[in-house]
Amino acid sequence: LKLRLCCAVGAMSHRPWGPRLQARSRRVLKRLVPRRSLGSGDLEGNSGVPEQFLLPLRPGEQLSVTGILDVRVISGVVEVWGAKILPSLQFQRIVVPDWAPSLRIVAIQPSSPLPVPEHAENEEEDILTFLEEQSWPTVLCLQSGSRIDSVPAAKDAPAIALREIRGRLSPQEERPRLRAHRVWPSLIEKFSSLVVAPGADPPVLMVMGGRGVGKSTCCRFLVNSLLETCGEVFLLETDVGQPELVPPGLVALHRVREPLLQVPHSELHRHECLARFFA
Repeated sequence: LKLRLCCAVGAMSHRPWGPRLQARSRRVLKRLVPRRSLGSGDLEGNSGVPEQFLLPLRPGEQLSVTGILDVRVISGVVEVWGAKILPSLQFQRIVVPDWAPSLRIVAIQPSSPLPVPEHAENEEEDILTFLEEQSWPTVLCLQSGSRIDSVPAAKDAPAIALREIRGRLSPQEERPRLRAHRVWPSLIEKFSSLVVAPGADPPVLMVMGGRGVGKSTCCRFLVNSLLETCGEVFLLETDVGQPELVPPGLVALHRVREPLLQVPHSELHRHECLARFFA
């Protein structure tokens, strides 16, 4: 079974962050808490710089992401451009370059209660203490993807690290936020229901459109969303001029098992390339 999706201008919304959303984001960012156990410089050798912060969220709360940000979900679930990020000990890197619209981190309410993560007993003491003292449904651990190389004084280190994280998560009025078309979730739900048993021919979704209408961005959203139900998605790139995971001039087939949340060509070695040919 093959489905065809034609991307047209306006398929994605580049709406700016209005004053109301900006005010909400500022209130949420006031909850940032530095990880106390990292104040001695045991992360990347930055003495006295608490690079990691804990951020509690309620369902529906959202933040913009610009630049490079490493995100780890401690409890709850968040969604980033179609990808559902669950509790884990591993950080998920999000990269939003200066020329791109900002992505959103949205805390979502799970459809069913989440089981206790297997790694819960391996969390560090300061995180376990925070979870015991607080009752937030979603808690994130955040760290800036860029290293702070110089600190004027030890007493200024926490303020510098906090400003760095807030800068990554503060919405900029002149910078639009990327929003998916309202029909995409229903399309993904329909397509997921067509996934058949192993051994049978899988369904195929083809994305078409003119230059600059958002085909690659649409494919990222579709792949990220389908990973939740399918576990893996095979991505055949035929745009030889602007491919996502290979150099220009190649047609390539990839097995994708992790979300696509970074800039093109930065994830060349994160996804299995099954075949590639010069076109």
